[in-house]
Amino acid sequence: MRINIKLFILAVILGVLGILLPWFFGGISLFGTGLLPMEFPILLCGMICGLGYGGVVGALVPILYSLIFGTMDIYPLGVATAVELCAYGVLCGLLYKTLKQNVYVSLLLSMFSGRAIFYIVYYFILRYEGRSYTADMFINGEVLNVLAGIAIQIIFIPVIVLILNKTGIVHKGEK
Repeated sequence: MRINIKLFILAVILGVLGILLPWFFGGISLFGTGLLPMEFPILLCGMICGLGYGGVVGALVPILYSLIFGTMDIYPLGVATAVELCAYGVLCGLLYKTLKQNVYVSLLLSMFSGRAIFYIVYYFILRYEGRSYTADMFINGEVLNVLAGIAIQIIFIPVIVLILNKTGIVHKGEK
């Protein structure tokens, strides 16, 4: 298997951003909601670098963030977040780069699916521990509480991806 060095380096850079941005923006909220700084680079990584890089970077970033900064428990939240971000990276890469879907369709389907996967994983982890995680808790904490971050992703990720494609820095079908 050949490794595209340019995509590998971009994936590493986006992974580092996925670790550093939450630390930098950790205490900042916009209109009382979270900005989702860890998710932003992972969604970009999937679209720019493809599903393999997006999935690996998505799975590693929350775990490395937990180990380096200790501000998020590795278990259960870090594990559920790692599965969610892995899904973001894989789905963005699959939909946008492999299946050549529209950037907005790819992003929205990935965001929706990743959030749903987070809910399922976190629900079962907590249920196994005898704790509860209701749909209301999910909607309030993982949807309504992060509306500003979701809006930022929907506005800026397609713009960044389209600019990178137009400038030739990366190409939609590049492997």
